[in-house]
Amino acid sequence: YENLILVAGGIGISPFIAILRDILHRATEKRTCLPKNILLVWSVKKSKELSLLSTVDVTCICSSFPITLNLEVQTYVTQESEPPM
Repeated sequence: YENLILVAGGIGISPFIAILRDILHRATEKRTCLPKNILLVWSVKKSKELSLLSTVDVTCICSSFPITLNLEVQTYVTQESEPPM
């Protein structure tokens, strides 16, 4: 497969973080059959839920992400009409 789309809602992002870590690990070992394009779509009710990502060590996931992998993250807040001040 060349493209991988992960769609999560709220706390459901947790398993996808584990999947991204596994893909990174496999890519650094130069294994075959890895996706080239990864799209992570994450929806939360309130913008304060976005802080969940602050508990993740992003450098652990992305610091050595191979150039051959294209990672795009899209986030959506569904129950706020305006961003909080």
